[in-house]
Amino acid sequence: MSATLDNFNMTDAYRELAVKLEKAPAGEQGAIRKAFEKLYHVSQHTVYRNLQKVGWKSGRSKRKDAGTTCVDEETLTEIEAVSRLSVRANGKSTMPTTVAVSLLAANGRDINVSVSRLNQLKRARKTTTAQLTQLSAHNKIRSLYPNHVHQIDPSYCLLYYAPCGKEQLVQRFVDESEFYANKPDNLDKIKHLKCWRYVLTDHFSGTIIVRYFQSAGETSANLYEFMLYCWQNLEGRPFRGVPNIMVWDKGSANTASAIKNALRALQIEDIPHKAKNARAKGQVESSNNIVECHFESRLRFEPVNSVEELNQAAEAWYNAWNANLIHRQDTRLKRRGMAEPKVRYDLWQSILRIPEKLRELPPFDVCRYLLRSKPVNRKVDGHLEISFKHPAAKSSLQYSLRNIALVSVGDKVTLSPLYYGQCQIMVTVTDYVGEEYHHVLEPQEYDEAGFALNAPVWGEDIQSMPDTPIDARQKAADSIAYPGKTQEEIVKAKAKQVTPFEAKLDAHSHLKDIKQPNFMKREGRTIDLPGEFQPAPRKPLSRIQVKRLVMDGLGRSLEQHESEILNNYENIFDEDIAGIVEQLLHGDSSPIRLVK
Repeated sequence: MSATLDNFNMTDAYRELAVKLEKAPAGEQGAIRKAFEKLYHVSQHTVYRNLQKVGWKSGRSKRKDAGTTCVDEETLTEIEAVSRLSVRANGKSTMPTTVAVSLLAANGRDINVSVSRLNQLKRARKTTTAQLTQLSAHNKIRSLYPNHVHQIDPSYCLLYYAPCGKEQLVQRFVDESEFYANKPDNLDKIKHLKCWRYVLTDHFSGTIIVRYFQSAGETSANLYEFMLYCWQNLEGRPFRGVPNIMVWDKGSANTASAIKNALRALQIEDIPHKAKNARAKGQVESSNNIVECHFESRLRFEPVNSVEELNQAAEAWYNAWNANLIHRQDTRLKRRGMAEPKVRYDLWQSILRIPEKLRELPPFDVCRYLLRSKPVNRKVDGHLEISFKHPAAKSSLQYSLRNIALVSVGDKVTLSPLYYGQCQIMVTVTDYVGEEYHHVLEPQEYDEAGFALNAPVWGEDIQSMPDTPIDARQKAADSIAYPGKTQEEIVKAKAKQVTPFEAKLDAHSHLKDIKQPNFMKREGRTIDLPGEFQPAPRKPLSRIQVKRLVMDGLGRSLEQHESEILNNYENIFDEDIAGIVEQLLHGDSSPIRLVK
C-alpha cells in the first residue's frame, strides 16, 4: 500500500494519527509515531510531512538555524556540477545524488548530511536534474518586412526511391525497424537513393517553400540550387526575391567558401546559429514539421515515383498552403500579437508597398558566376585607390579608399564584386588583431577630361589627403619626440636639426660608466708566413742619393760644411730626408740622431 496522501485510506490514517498525537500525554508521542512508521513502513520524515498536510502541528518552536545547512557552498556546487555533467542529451540523469555524494566523499569532501537533505537543498537552489536541463530564457526576435530574413534548414526525409524494373523507380518509406542506427549496412545500401528535404521560410510572413533532392547527404550544390529556386520569379507564385539576412545552422554546406562568396556578392548577411541551439531558427524547424505532417503524410495514399514528381506535388502543396486554399484546413499564419490570422502570401505581398526592399534575383548565368568567383587582393596606390574590373563593366574601374580607416598606401585589401548597385564592390580591411571590416564602394566618376569628380580644384579649397594609419602613427611619434610643438613647428625643428626629446635623452654618455669585465690576457701564436709573403729587406740611400734629395729639399746647392755633415750619416732612408733638411736650415752642424 502506498504511504502517500494520494491514497484515500492513508489520508484517514494520518488524520487518526494526528488525533492520537494531540491527545497523547507528554513523552508518549514518539512511541505512537514510531508504531505508525513500523506499521506502514514509512520514514519519520514522511510521517511529519504528511501530518502537516492534514493540518497537524507539533507545537515545537522553529529552530533558529532553520533554512540553513552545514554543507558549504563549494561542496554543494560540486555536487551539482557532478550531477549536471552526468545528464545525457535526452535529459536522463545517469548519476543519482547518492553516487555523486559517494564519489565526492571518497575524494575528501566533508558531506555530513543525508541524501534526502541534499535533494531538498537542490530543489531549493533550483539545481535538480530537471531544473538544470530546462531551456534558458530566450528573446523573441522580429523581422521588419518580407524578405528581411529567410531561414533555411535541410532535413533527411523518410522517403527514398528504389529501382523497380527497367528504368523505373518506386516510392519507399524508411522502415525504422529495418533502417536504424544498429544496422548501418542497411542504411548504407540506400544512401544514394535518399531524399533530402530543403525548407525555406520567410520570417515575416511565414511563407514556406520546400524542395527535394536525391543525394547521399547535404551538398553546397543542392543548397545553392534550392536558394535560386526559392528566390527566382516563378509563374503562379508571388513569393520571390533575395533576402537581406539568411539564418541557418553551421553545416559544412552552409559555411562553404563558394556559398559565402555568392552571398557576399548578393549582399546577404548570413547568421549561423550556435551549435545545439535549434530554437534560434525555430520557425523553419516548425515549417519542417508542417511539411512532414501536412504534405508527406499524403504520399502514402497517393505515391509519386520520382523526385521530379515529388517536387511537382510539393510545389502544388506549398502554393495552396501559403494561399490558404487547402480544403477544410485553415493554414493562415497565427501569431499571438495578431488581431486575426493572415494568409501567408497576402502578408508577403505587403513588400510591394516598399518596392526598394524587393531585390530581384540576378540572371542564372550571373548567379553561377557569383558562386565560382573568389575574393581578390589589390594593392592600394599612392592616391589611396585600387583598380578592379567588375563583371558588369567593360574595362577596369578605379575605386577610392580615402575615407576608409585602417588603409595606408601600399596595403593589400580584399575585394569581391557585388551584383546590386552600379558596379559596386565590397572591400574587406583587417586590423592588427585580425578583426575584419567590410565597406561597400562605388567606382570613381570622371569628367570629360578624365579628372575624378571628387578631386579638389586648383584655386579652390585644396585639402590634404586624410591621414592614413601610418601617417597618424608617424605624427604621434613626432609629437613625443618634439613635445609641445605643432606639426609645422616639428618640420622646422627637424630642418634645423634640433635635438629631439628636448636633449634629455642620454644616448651614449652612459656607456662611459659601464664597467668592463677583466679579461685574462693570453699571448697569441705567431703566424709563420711563407717566404714569398715575407717583406723584402730595405736598402738605405747612397750618399749621392741623400745629397741630391737634400738639395731638392733646400732648393739650392750644398755648401762645403753641409756636404761634410751629410758624409757623417749612415743608413739614411727616404723618410729621414725631411729631418735632415730641417736641421741644415737651422744651422745645426751636428748630425741628427735618427730613431728607427
